Formats: sequence, structure tokens, C-alpha cells
Amino acid sequence: MNIRSKIILSFLSLLVVPLLIVVLSFLVLTTNFFNIPSVDKFVSINTSMDRVTEEFSGNLDRVDNYPYMDGLLRPYYTTYFRRLLYVDQNNIIQFDSERKLIGVAFDKVSFFETDSEGGVTVSVDPASLSMMERNVVKGGVIYGRLVFLPDIDIKDAFTFFSYLPFAFVTLFVISVMTMILILSKILSDGILNPLKELNHAAEMIASGDLDYEMKYKKDDEIGKFCNEFDRMRLRLKDSLSKQVEFEHSRQQLIASISHDLKTPLTSIQGYVELLSDDIVEDPQTQKQYLDIIRSKSAQLNHLIDDLFTFTKMNLDEFVIELSPMDSNALFDFMLTEKEMDFQDHEVTLKVDRPIPSVPIAADAPRLHQVLDNLISNAEKFTKTSIHIYTRVT
Repeated sequence: MNIRSKIILSFLSLLVVPLLIVVLSFLVLTTNFFNIPSVDKFVSINTSMDRVTEEFSGNLDRVDNYPYMDGLLRPYYTTYFRRLLYVDQNNIIQFDSERKLIGVAFDKVSFFETDSEGGVTVSVDPASLSMMERNVVKGGVIYGRLVFLPDIDIKDAFTFFSYLPFAFVTLFVISVMTMILILSKILSDGILNPLKELNHAAEMIASGDLDYEMKYKKDDEIGKFCNEFDRMRLRLKDSLSKQVEFEHSRQQLIASISHDLKTPLTSIQGYVELLSDDIVEDPQTQKQYLDIIRSKSAQLNHLIDDLFTFTKMNLDEFVIELSPMDSNALFDFMLTEKEMDFQDHEVTLKVDRPIPSVPIAADAPRLHQVLDNLISNAEKFTKTSIHIYTRVT
């Protein structure tokens, strides 16, 4: 599984698992839900409130007829409530089962309850009665609300339900915290630990130890990254080995060029001595010796150029001097020269023409050198023919 899927599943499980725990807890609770005394009482209280609200809404036009309304509603609410109020949309009490607060603003009233032992009064804030209210609706229009003032002995039913959301929220928070700890462990093992290993591997490589092998081999993004890091380590190790070999080859090359320089110099020196001592008097032989000296000088000059170029490349001083020119003019000149050189060779050289004519930026001498090396190598390793063609890309 890739890291993206792991992270997505982690975030989903962080929400889904706690929700499932809460839902399962709720289902377990509701299995014997109505056997809980507080729940049974709460249901009975709400049934009573719903019935009173239904009867009141049906007789809303008789709200001023106290005897009628009191006789109609009292059997339904006196079991659990000691008082009933109807508050209109203007927050004015229009019905009071005790006929004391009619016409008074609801938020200006202080209510008092007496406990079951009597003698003790408890102040009730109207704002705390929100669970004891029902809207009075008729024809889809809300005309006001009924406020039920409870007896003290029914408060346990509402206490149970007031704490129930808090209990579920607490359970949800605990579940989320647990999932965070579990997922942190999973993500740490799958992401952070491999990253620590990568950091350690980088430190080992920086210190020169190229034999440290990554141990994390899982088939995910981190695992692939570790594999690529290990391959990089091996390539670096191989590169350093090749660098050692290259340095050895460079020294051999310098020694070889030094030897190659000595050979034509010795020959030139010998022929010059022969000519200067007037040992050779035949003009034809003198010309032959001069041609040999000219050839050896050209060879010597070529070797010196190679050594000079090689030295500049190693010192990062090798410069390409680009100039604008036409591709046809440049390559046609170079290849025409090569065609003349191949007239007496066993290997044939074929050049496709016309050569495309496009403006290019090139270093003609270097490009000539590259082309010369390519054709020379081709001639060395083929016994048939060399085919040169060009195209614009």
C-alpha cells in the first residue's frame, strides 16, 4: 500500500472508528433503553407534553376561557408538572394554570420550586426551561410556546439526558485520542523510521562509508526511495572506482603521449642531422627526408594539441567558442575534405547530399575534430563502408 493510501485511510479511520464506537455504544445502550427508569420517565414526560400541546393547539381560540382550558389540560400535565404557561410571540404570558402571571413578560418572571420535603424554595431561571417548552403551531403558523414548569422529582430524567451527549462526546474524544496514538505508531514505523534510516545512510556516505546497505525493503514509496538511494550509493561507489581507474588511465595516457612525443622528435632530429651534415646529396632523397620531417612534425603537432586539449579538460578550462554559421557550408567543406582522403582507401565513404542548410552556432575546429575522430574510428572498425547522412531535428 502506498503512502497516499495509508494517509487517506488513516484520516478516514481517525473519524470513522470513533464514530463506529459511539454508534455501537449507543446501540448497546438502546438495547435496554426503555428499561432505564429515567428513560421511561423521560418518554412519559415528553408524551404528556406532546398531548398537552396538541390539545392546546386545537383549542387556541379558547385560550381566554380559563375554566375550559384548565379542565381540558390539567389531567395531562399534573402528573409531572406543577404549572403550565402559554407565552405568545411577543413573549407575553397569555395563559397561566395558576392565573397569576397573565399579561406579564415571560423574561421578567422569577419562578420558585419547593422540594419534596417542603419549606425550601429554589429559584428557576426561565432560560433553563428550554427543554420544557413546545411550540404552539396551527395551520403551519407558530403562535407561541407552552412552558411546562416541572416538579422537582422529575429532574433525574432530564439530568440523565443532559449528561448523555457529554458521555458520547467524551467517548468520541477518547476514541480519537486512542486512534491518534495507534496511527502515530503505524505512520512512525512506515514513514519516520525509514526516513531516520535514510538520514543515517546519508551520514555514513558523507563520512566515506559506501558499504552501508538500506534495510527498509517494503514495496511502497519509501521502500522505492530507499532502493533508489541504495542504487545511488552503488553508482557512487562504482563512480569512485572508475575515477581511480580514470586517474590511472590518465597517468598512462600522459606517459604514452610522452613516449609518442619522443619518437617523432628522435626521427626529426636524425633526419635534420643527416641533412645538415650534407651526407645526403641526392635532391630526390633530400625531398623524401623533408617530407618525412614534415609528416613527423604534423604528427608531433597533433600529439601536442591532444595533450593540450586533455590538460584543459581536466582543469575545466576547455572552452567551446561558438560562432554563427550555415550548416551546409560547414559540413560540406568538412566532408568534401574527407571524401578526398578516402579516394585511395579500401573502405568507401558515402555522403548523402544535399546537406540541410540551417543557421547554427558552432565551434568549427572542435566540430571538425569530433567529425574526424568519428570517421577515423569508423574506418578502424569497419571493413565495408561508412555512410554519413544529416537531418534537422
